[in-house]
Amino acid sequence: MSTIPKPFSDGMQIYLPEFPYLLPACSHPRTEDIRRESDAWVRETMGFAMADPREMELLLEETASLWTCLVLPTAREDRLRHLCKYTEYLSVFDNAMVDRTKIGSDPDAAREMFGRVANILDDRADGADFAWGSVLQGLWKEMRAGMPPAVWDRFMGEVRRFLGGCVREITSRTEDRVFDYDTYLEVRKDSVGMGMYFVLGEYGLGIDLTEDLRRHPELRDIVDTALVHIMLTNDLFSFRAEAMMDDYVNALSVLHLREGLGLQAAVDRLFAFIDGKRAEFMAARAAIEAGELGGREDIRAYLDALWHMMAGNLQWSYLTSRYNGPGHTWSGARSGVLTLHRERTVFSDDAYCTLPPAWTAARTEVRG
Repeated sequence: MSTIPKPFSDGMQIYLPEFPYLLPACSHPRTEDIRRESDAWVRETMGFAMADPREMELLLEETASLWTCLVLPTAREDRLRHLCKYTEYLSVFDNAMVDRTKIGSDPDAAREMFGRVANILDDRADGADFAWGSVLQGLWKEMRAGMPPAVWDRFMGEVRRFLGGCVREITSRTEDRVFDYDTYLEVRKDSVGMGMYFVLGEYGLGIDLTEDLRRHPELRDIVDTALVHIMLTNDLFSFRAEAMMDDYVNALSVLHLREGLGLQAAVDRLFAFIDGKRAEFMAARAAIEAGELGGREDIRAYLDALWHMMAGNLQWSYLTSRYNGPGHTWSGARSGVLTLHRERTVFSDDAYCTLPPAWTAARTEVRG
């Protein structure tokens, strides 16, 4: 059990500003059919990781497959079907990683398990002897068949990056530690897993930008900008749910607990970071499209895909019970006062001026 005090009290309120330009997000035209197939696959395949049958219902309510359809709406349908299942797998995996009674209980055991996963990725072991590996091996086999070797190699690198970040997250939780902001950024860029999806975006579109990314730093930079936007957006919306699981590898928790900002001041700072990345992305995209690369259809398709990832991730963050609690139905309010309860987030369109003055304080006690 963590000794870190919860960073909010039940019923506390914060003001969420409105995100410009990004909403409404697009979704794949076959989303409903793809989601039905994905849900059936989860029920059939992922039960090994859930001891309580209610866990399955709560998982499906989170709609990880909808996230995939929102962030990759231009992907080929056959490939999107594979990717929805992969996202569902990662969602279950992430739950187990945070759970201190499962993968999250022991960094050394997690490191050993992740090594076995990497062996599957390298074709050096059969995953059939443990359930996590068996399911993953089947997913990767289907996906690999459609990837050029260079894309697969980059995907392998991103999986290793993700697993390494997960170990560092688990270690921080077992040590009851809150990262400083710079360390948080370093770890979270890996553990958020979006590096995998930027490669999988190419897979979904049927393109290979390996050589272009090697030769053009502006492409690498815009991918990193999208990654940070998505990562910080996740943290803003998932703050309540993660704090209730004693998971403080979260930008809002870091700004509040470690950097000493009051909670609303931390929200304001984080929103400024996020919207700054949106503006940075738009400027970088315009510059790329105005240059030599901008005349290529595959580059423009990929830039579109990056924008859809940012927009789709934001829209899903309003919608999902994963962040907002079981039974959540979004009110449609894109900005306004959010009430943070232990088990749910309640959205309203109330104005900033309705917040109690004590909750808008700029500073709080710093957690070392």
